[in-house]
Amino acid sequence: MIRFILILCVFSFSCTRASNLTEKDEDHLVVFPSGSLNVTEEIFYNKMNKLEFEVPMVYNEQVAKFIDFFAINWQPRLKEVLSLSEHYFPIYDKIFDQYDIPYEIKYLSIIESALNPKAVSRSGAVGLWQFMPATGKLYGLKNTYEIDERSSIEKSTEAAAKYLKESYKRFGDWHLALASYNAGPGGIARAMRRSGGENFWEIQPFLYKETQDYIPKYIAMAYIMNTYKEYGITAKTSDIDLHNLTTVALGDIYFLDDLAKVLEVKVSTIKSWNPELKSDRLPSKSYALRLPEDYSYKILERKNVLMDLNKISTVARVPKYYFHTVKKGECLPLIAKRYKITVGQLKTWNSLHSSLIFPNQKLKIYK
Repeated sequence: MIRFILILCVFSFSCTRASNLTEKDEDHLVVFPSGSLNVTEEIFYNKMNKLEFEVPMVYNEQVAKFIDFFAINWQPRLKEVLSLSEHYFPIYDKIFDQYDIPYEIKYLSIIESALNPKAVSRSGAVGLWQFMPATGKLYGLKNTYEIDERSSIEKSTEAAAKYLKESYKRFGDWHLALASYNAGPGGIARAMRRSGGENFWEIQPFLYKETQDYIPKYIAMAYIMNTYKEYGITAKTSDIDLHNLTTVALGDIYFLDDLAKVLEVKVSTIKSWNPELKSDRLPSKSYALRLPEDYSYKILERKNVLMDLNKISTVARVPKYYFHTVKKGECLPLIAKRYKITVGQLKTWNSLHSSLIFPNQKLKIYK
């Protein structure tokens, strides 16, 4: 991935072939005996031109290769993506409408994360739109001990919309704007200077391999997401209900296990509804907790029970801490390693805005 601050990571795709799956795994998989969907140029344009996308949908051998990959090799994951898209895409569409972003750009997040809001790349990019820490911060995404908004469905999508709108304003071409999401605007500008090209296909040989494949993958995914039914591919049934979610502000900082008791669900289920949550409690009194509509009624009806549980938990979980006196030569990473915590936790606990510390400074360490 990134060689610049404003670069995001491409999700690494699994290469498990459908033909290698067990009979149980293949229960709902579509097998293509020829090993290809046999999508010709004529078939491609007949289908895609009807959609009237603003982003140009170009057919070539690279795109055809990735169409087969996603439909055959990647089919088990594709079925999961189809299920998740029913929940995430309406949220994307609403935000993209506000920023005048073409709706079809939503398929880019499948290339980035396979629609996994908790996806983490090897380089540290996180979320549906794979924001690096510095880029996320630049676009207003909070990342603290308690919450990482890079995993927030709404806020990360809004940040991605802002990024892409700025890139399109700079390059005036959606392929180049999308490619900059992977290579960074500087990487695209350099390739344009070196090649003398003015569009993605002209500068493609001057880009890193990952970015060379980025637009063909995107176009292939856009094709599959709009034609999968014609090939008999169906969505996987989800174990967790992500439909009809609404938000509830409870007016206090509650522990997730208390919420789970009241709602009669697992803490992991609450976190699946609110993927940005990192700690065992809500980050603030004003936090808008995302819940299925029937659960939101349930928690309001049992608010008194929740408040009683919270009083007990608050007393039982009063944070215990001690102080570490900084010695000459010590730095935050060294201190964090000693206490088996993160530098981010040290900064949060001690309201540090940088990594600068001094000898004899006292740092609060929570047990």
